Amino acid sequence: MDETRTAAIGQSLCGVTCVSTAAGHELHAIRACAASAMPSRWVDALVHCVREDGSLEVVEAYTGRVHRLWNHADLTEAVRPGEPVALQEAYGVLALPGRLVSVRSLDAAAEAA
Repeated sequence: MDETRTAAIGQSLCGVTCVSTAAGHELHAIRACAASAMPSRWVDALVHCVREDGSLEVVEAYTGRVHRLWNHADLTEAVRPGEPVALQEAYGVLALPGRLVSVRSLDAAAEAA
């Protein structure tokens, strides 16, 4: 695991420690390590849009597939449209510049309903 990813584990974007480690809340170290241990499962993407309610859309760089995601924090200061990110969908981890965050797929929630 590289230094950026290791240093990013457990950093809260909202400035307070979140007690929940559910998808989209605080990133549990085990999920971060598991995601980082599977480098072939990460996909490069670009941020399409990011909203104050924690929702964002990223577009896979090679396929154009759109992922609708959510994090409990306002991510508008952490990442901007057009910036590159990486998504590890299996563990719900999004690599932003300088940090990892837990994300919940809004697409999976819609498909389950």
